[in-house]
Amino acid sequence: MSNPGTEPAEPARPAVSVIVPLLGTDAEARDALDALTALKLQPGDELLIADNGSTPRAWPELPPACRVVQASGLRSSYHARNAAARGAGGEWLLFLDADCRPPATLLDDYLRAPIAARCGLLAGEVEGVATDRRVTARWLVARRHLEVRPHLTKGPYPAGITANLMLRRSAWEELGGFAEVRSGADLELCWRAAEAGWSLQYRPEARVGHLHAGGLRPALRRARRYGPGQAWLEERFPGAAPRPPLAREVARALAGVVAWTARGQLERAAFKGLDGLWAAAYASGYYAGSNDPR
Repeated sequence: MSNPGTEPAEPARPAVSVIVPLLGTDAEARDALDALTALKLQPGDELLIADNGSTPRAWPELPPACRVVQASGLRSSYHARNAAARGAGGEWLLFLDADCRPPATLLDDYLRAPIAARCGLLAGEVEGVATDRRVTARWLVARRHLEVRPHLTKGPYPAGITANLMLRRSAWEELGGFAEVRSGADLELCWRAAEAGWSLQYRPEARVGHLHAGGLRPALRRARRYGPGQAWLEERFPGAAPRPPLAREVARALAGVVAWTARGQLERAAFKGLDGLWAAAYASGYYAGSNDPR
């Protein structure tokens, strides 16, 4: 029998598998890996990078708790998340985006407070970080793009987003994972979970930074991708994502551009112009885009 003083300490919290889908350049992959390996881990935790590229990339030497899962079957971040989750060993699955930067204490921040037995989802918060001084990046931060709090009340049930969302593994298995579409499957899974009797808790203290990089064109591509996802959600949960009022949104944006320009508030005028462009791109995706993965 070992001495009480030499027995290994029990982990202070359940084991977590951190899952990050990746489709980007090698430099972006290295940055995501650096961010992940800064997380404070306990025995049993693991880091899973789900590479959604069409061909395997060359990775540097990975730390022992980290491995890469090749997930090239569909060009869908949700396909990549499912592929990694199927082989994960943690009691909880933490989904992050590759362009999010978590604090070292994120896993403890999530699991410090008690969790009810039928709580299957923990929604952390996402805070925008502008990586340059371009107006688009500043606009995304000002508009709190990807903030989680509105999703707690906007849909039929509270929801989080996979930029920073933790699921109990047994809940993920019962629900069959994410629908493998282009956009919106995180909200849809949260709503399905609620209908299956799982609850969601909001953990604002479990906060990550989201890097808003790139100019106008990538932002509008993102808006056009979100549109079909919201139309798909509306089909599955009628009333959850109604048709966007494009004419009203564009009119408000144009009026704002004129008013703020007249007052000499040029950044505010630019922000209102970006509001209108985003609304137009989102609506074009909603009405004519496809949510099927490539």
